[in-house]
Amino acid sequence: MEEGSIAEVTERLKYWGTHYDRSLARLEWDSMDSRREVVARLKAALEPATPFIEIELPVGGESQQVVSGLLDQLQTVKNAVVSITGIEWAFPQKGSLLSTLVALNFQRESLASLPVRQIWWIPSHL
Repeated sequence: MEEGSIAEVTERLKYWGTHYDRSLARLEWDSMDSRREVVARLKAALEPATPFIEIELPVGGESQQVVSGLLDQLQTVKNAVVSITGIEWAFPQKGSLLSTLVALNFQRESLASLPVRQIWWIPSHL
């Protein structure tokens, strides 16, 4: 399997998703189509044994509200793999990337302590 291919990334995430109780994975992507294909394959490989949930961060929300809403959503989920997308457009129109990253960083321990495996999809241009 070619390193970085859709099949290889899917297999790595499948292993991670079935061998760890809670953790965070940060994956960079260049192609939205490739990211979607990995998510579709991973969901098919994990379910029904491991729930797979997709969360898209809201567009243009206020940083604290986006992070608070995400925490609320993640607290309702247990023993699942959660795919989180949309960080590239979840920033407020009048805010900045920095304010959102600060809000996320401030809650990193809370995010990491939840009993879910979180996949954070980050566009490589960020």
